[in-house]
Amino acid sequence: MSMNAYIRCLSAFEIAAVKRNPATAASLASTGTLGGLRARVPNLLRNIGLLRQGGGNGVLASPALRRELERQIQQANDPGAAARDADPARVLDLHKSWHVLHYLFTGEADGGTPPADALLGGRELGPDMGYGPPRLHEPAATAAFARFLAPLTVAELQRRIDIGRMSAAGVYCCDGEDDSAEDLEGDVAHYFPLLQNFVAEAARNSNGLLMWLS
Repeated sequence: MSMNAYIRCLSAFEIAAVKRNPATAASLASTGTLGGLRARVPNLLRNIGLLRQGGGNGVLASPALRRELERQIQQANDPGAAARDADPARVLDLHKSWHVLHYLFTGEADGGTPPADALLGGRELGPDMGYGPPRLHEPAATAAFARFLAPLTVAELQRRIDIGRMSAAGVYCCDGEDDSAEDLEGDVAHYFPLLQNFVAEAARNSNGLLMWLS
């Protein structure tokens, strides 16, 4: 059974929600929605109405935040909306390349120094999803990871591949007879640019990241 890594962009609203109720992190990972939001929809709708009219005790920070809040409310009212409106740009599937990339970033199978260790780092939130709970990177950490990735190249990472050392260290997908340096070079060539671009876009939009293994 494969152990794949996934990364989801999180808006400021979603980050606040998972920090307030960590159990919703698993719902975001598996369905793209904040599962616990449904019960609070009537109050949220009333509060948005008040804020639009200038009432209540405050104002929404920006039109973008208001749109995000309304999007989450719509999804809570209509669970099918998430599937219909899914944005593939918000989720990245690293398949089985995550551990190879982590090793090439850090030189270690486990651990490492931030922000290089981001693929295995972050704040754990919510229930175990099979290989541990989802992990949150807030916007500052996302931006730091983007800056770390920006100067790296496929060629440089490929030069770091040493399948003997990686196998001895227990790097996933480096311990079988069929694994080869050529296979790993191909994985790096395919998945690293996807990761680099995905994290850069998240940082440009001041988003955070939610990572999990499944």
